[in-house]
Amino acid sequence: MGDIGGASAGMNGTPTPGGQSARSYFDQPVRAELVFSRDPVGRTYVSRQYMPYPFHICRPLYIEHDPPGMATLYVQSCAAGLQQHDDLRTSLVVGSDAQVHYTTATPTIVHSMEEDQAKQETWIEAYPESLTEFLPEPLILFPRSRLRSSLYVSAHESSSVIAGESFLLHDYSGADGVFDWFESELKIQRPGGTALARDRFRITGNLFRERRPGVNGEFVAQGSFVVLAGEKFTEAMIGAFRDELGSSTDVYAGVSALRDRCGVWTRLLAPNGLALRGAMTTAWVAARKLLTGLSPTPRRK
Repeated sequence: MGDIGGASAGMNGTPTPGGQSARSYFDQPVRAELVFSRDPVGRTYVSRQYMPYPFHICRPLYIEHDPPGMATLYVQSCAAGLQQHDDLRTSLVVGSDAQVHYTTATPTIVHSMEEDQAKQETWIEAYPESLTEFLPEPLILFPRSRLRSSLYVSAHESSSVIAGESFLLHDYSGADGVFDWFESELKIQRPGGTALARDRFRITGNLFRERRPGVNGEFVAQGSFVVLAGEKFTEAMIGAFRDELGSSTDVYAGVSALRDRCGVWTRLLAPNGLALRGAMTTAWVAARKLLTGLSPTPRRK
């Protein structure tokens, strides 16, 4: 695991806040790299990319009702999901004043595995005055799948970050098969290394299937949603999330403030993928409105 704080954070050849060239996050070069920058007229563009197989990106889109110049980027997989032995790593650097909405075109299938596991890691580095929205579609855990998923965020104090991750299970055979296990980690810190939040959990499919109270109960889909936007937005964000999500009869949600009231954390439980997607969208719309004053146009997928 690499260092995401200080001058070492960033990608090869990318200037860091300390003005030095950055090394790779990993012992070997990261497998996918994206750098977003703001051009002289205020439009965000992809200023650097390295997207080897199985990653594929489309051209950035500029969508009505988004903040001026915000880029929407769809990322796709040419491998039809995550397979056993996969170890996929992505680095996103969002430069000063850049604004980007990063998403996937479809949910990511985590396929059944006979041996080993799959891993995915995403690193986000948000520079001053930037706005980053990292909102991939859910993971779909097939029977006998095993996945370790990690999201690491290094956010400057004047940046804003909206990030969400979610998963649900599905047995394509129509039986009652479940995934073997799923591990998730989220770590958020400042460029200097100050920790803001860390969330880790590991759950087995057998435990998930038991529907235990205090674990998942009647719910089979789960999501996490975090907003880093500074103390001035925290109370309003908590109130908006509780009002919007509390009106749903399908979703069970908890909302709380992060350390030093630097942002808001939300956990969502839903009975199915449709309800989960609706709740994640509701949280995104509420956050976007508070941060920018604009209501986003739903992304077509």
